Amino acid sequence: MGIDRLKLAARFFTFSAAAFIYIAPSFSAEYRLDTGDVVQISVIGVPEFQVRAAVGLDGSISIPLLGPLSVSGMQLSDLRARVQELLPAKAIRSRGADGREIVTVIPRDAISVNVIEYRPVYIHGDVAKPGEHVYRPGTTVRQAIALAGGYDLVRFRMTNPFLEAADLKSQNETLWIEHVKEQAHIWRIEAELKNSPNLGHSELPKAPIAETVIFQIVSLAADKLAAIRKNYEGDKASLGREIQQADEQIVFLIQQQQKQQEELKLGSGEFDSLREYKDKGLVTQKRVTEERRATLIATTQLLYTLSQTAQVKREREDLSRKLQKLDDQRRIELAQELQDARVKLAEVRSRLEANSEKLLYTGALKSQLVRGKGAVPQINVFRKIEDAQKRLAGDEDTVLMPGDVVEVALNYSVEGPGQY
Repeated sequence: MGIDRLKLAARFFTFSAAAFIYIAPSFSAEYRLDTGDVVQISVIGVPEFQVRAAVGLDGSISIPLLGPLSVSGMQLSDLRARVQELLPAKAIRSRGADGREIVTVIPRDAISVNVIEYRPVYIHGDVAKPGEHVYRPGTTVRQAIALAGGYDLVRFRMTNPFLEAADLKSQNETLWIEHVKEQAHIWRIEAELKNSPNLGHSELPKAPIAETVIFQIVSLAADKLAAIRKNYEGDKASLGREIQQADEQIVFLIQQQQKQQEELKLGSGEFDSLREYKDKGLVTQKRVTEERRATLIATTQLLYTLSQTAQVKREREDLSRKLQKLDDQRRIELAQELQDARVKLAEVRSRLEANSEKLLYTGALKSQLVRGKGAVPQINVFRKIEDAQKRLAGDEDTVLMPGDVVEVALNYSVEGPGQY
């Protein structure tokens, strides 16, 4: 009965194998096994012998009774022939319902070897769900992209273009306000350098923002110019008054000095006369002593006046240098401030240009999305051929092989940014 059952099963297997060969995909004759594939080996009529074996990293599978077999790079037909060659030489021992041992010899035609799970395909780029996806025989690039959720324009190197456009417009307005501020800042510095009471520009800066905002910015710059000029003129006037007071004090001290010198000269002559009179006995020593004391006091007062005059002159020179430094230092600081403002204005213009490019780009994407038109996809398939990874140009109808890596890129042709 065991042999008859096996013969019947063999005839059934022959029909089934023919059916399998008929529906198998066209690539099966060329497909070669590799790491990640799962094969199933079964014997018709012997349900206890059914093996699922995954091709390991070493390129081999493990089969009961046969041990490890190296299958990497082997065609399925070669593996089937190899198993059908080796397995019939083995005997399967099992126990029947009555507990007796049954020895079954496996016939060649009863052995089935099939791939039940292929290596996955990998999709990356502008698709909704990039990553690993299950492979089915005959899968095309179009089907694989459908498995990956289809093309995804929002993933095309940016966030949602509708939200991005709103953010970019807000940033653009902020940058234009900053641009107008820096322009007004430069006008104010140039007016200070020219010692002008106004900004010197009759027209407002041109910018795509509300004219009231531009007017307020320029007005604030003009008000700041007036306040700075007022403080500057006040500092200069204060120093000028101090210099004038010093000049008046110097004149007074010089006059006092001249008067004291004349008094000292007269006092010295009087002292000499008294000394002669004393020698002749005409005046007392007390009178000579008093005159000498008066002469010393006059000399001390003259020296003090000379010291005061020198000190006031030094203070006056310090004030003059301070006044000169006020102008020089102000021009130096204004020149540095003007340079920094121009650099900042150039940076703002650069950021505006970059922002304008982004706005143009998101506008193109929005237009594509609204019209329901996408970009033409560029598809490359990376496939292992003869132990080397090859890059193949493909399209949506390209038939994939297990383990293929599909690269999807959506390319847009966007014109350059407009002038601002």
